[in-house]
Amino acid sequence: MEQQVLSSIGSSVPEEMASLVGSADIYITSYCHEAQAVSGTMAYAMGAGKAIVSTPYWYAAEVLDQGRGFAGAV
Repeated sequence: MEQQVLSSIGSSVPEEMASLVGSADIYITSYCHEAQAVSGTMAYAMGAGKAIVSTPYWYAAEVLDQGRGFAGAV
């Protein structure tokens, strides 16, 4: 499993982030606070057409509402 899961914590240059997200099959994100306003990495994942699973923070719930992914209790 360790070879199949990549966790990136912190900031990366845009080209590196696009490459990391682009190499993923599934993008998973979680935030502890419901009021999270935006997720830059989720925007990359959406742009790359990735499957997305997320906790239901406001941004995720709104952008994933149209069947683009899952935002709920996992």
